[in-house]
Amino acid sequence: MLNKNYKKGSFWKSLLLVPASIVLFLFISCNNEGAADVTENIDVPAIEKPIFYVVEEMPKWHDGSEMLMELRKFVATKLIYPQEAKENGAQGKVFVHFIVTETGKVEIPSPSQLPPEKTSSGEIEDVVVVAYKPINIDNAAPDEKYIQLLKDEAVRVIGEIPDLIPGKQRGVNVSVIFTMPITFALK
Repeated sequence: MLNKNYKKGSFWKSLLLVPASIVLFLFISCNNEGAADVTENIDVPAIEKPIFYVVEEMPKWHDGSEMLMELRKFVATKLIYPQEAKENGAQGKVFVHFIVTETGKVEIPSPSQLPPEKTSSGEIEDVVVVAYKPINIDNAAPDEKYIQLLKDEAVRVIGEIPDLIPGKQRGVNVSVIFTMPITFALK
């Protein structure tokens, strides 16, 4: 008995739902000519292209060789230890994020282009494009101005990287992000 009433109720609901759906569809699809005037002056931000960490074809050095090996050689030959930092015993690792764009240019990204970092406790930290870490944790950290000299030198060297062969995903050139550790160590 209960099933008969349920079926009758659903029949009437369906009978009302179909015409109501048609009326609603027609109402929504009507052309509103005044709407064009409202949206003309709105600035719509350009959709940023995605930045990949790993792609099918990773970027290559400008001569076609493996990029990471050539990049290490390039950094080793171009890096100049800042004299003032050297005299004051500043040493450590500087981590520089950089992007090989879809055109092959090397760019240092803005913090908004990078995902937030997570701490060991799971909390989200600020995004840092250039970070410093001491080589020996037991040693006292150098003054911030010497750390900044090391960071500036690392960014300068990464900024001098010549254009590369861009990475590809599904046959299309894409931007790929890298993190390059650069060690400043006194002997």
